[in-house]
Amino acid sequence: MECCRRRGVYNISEVFDLQEAERGIQDKSERPQLLEGGKKVELPKSTEALEEALRKEHERAEEYLLKLKYLQAEFENYRKRVDREKTEASSTIADKMVIQLLNVLDEMELALIVAKKTDDRQALISGIEMMKKKLSALLEEYGVRPIEALGKVFDPSLHEAVQQVESSEDEEGKVVEEVRRGYTLRGKVIRASMVKVGALTKKDEKQNHNSGVNM
Repeated sequence: MECCRRRGVYNISEVFDLQEAERGIQDKSERPQLLEGGKKVELPKSTEALEEALRKEHERAEEYLLKLKYLQAEFENYRKRVDREKTEASSTIADKMVIQLLNVLDEMELALIVAKKTDDRQALISGIEMMKKKLSALLEEYGVRPIEALGKVFDPSLHEAVQQVESSEDEEGKVVEEVRRGYTLRGKVIRASMVKVGALTKKDEKQNHNSGVNM
């Protein structure tokens, strides 16, 4: 028998076994396969099984879509709630500030009544200074701060120059007079200071020029 195999001669049973083996290899190679998690997975052979697999995938996609819609709705509700809370907080702060300003206004009205009945100028000045102090403290409580300008180097982001005035060399480019005070709100400029800026006279400029030439 072994001699016959070497010469390519097989009996009928061996021929059938070889054909079955070849058919099995061919079926496996022709069957479609997918990769899932790094492993090969054979697709269902029947149409019913394929339809069932597609149905399950469709249900899974619908479930993911529904979860996404829920997340979007929750985020939208969260955004609206945050906006509402911010608006309510701003309204509360504004209400509190208005009430405090009304208290200052009441004191100003009382001061005017007293001023009309007395000739004591010093008492009137003291009353005005006291109201100014209270108002400044109230503004500081809400983050309002005055801008330091007098004697400072002119800064266009903080100061608004309304005039240049003749000054000494030391005051050149500096604020020599504050016309109207500026303010910041929590570090942001809400009103720039109106100022006058020092500038050298033509005589001083000429002297500086001559000094530079002589050197």
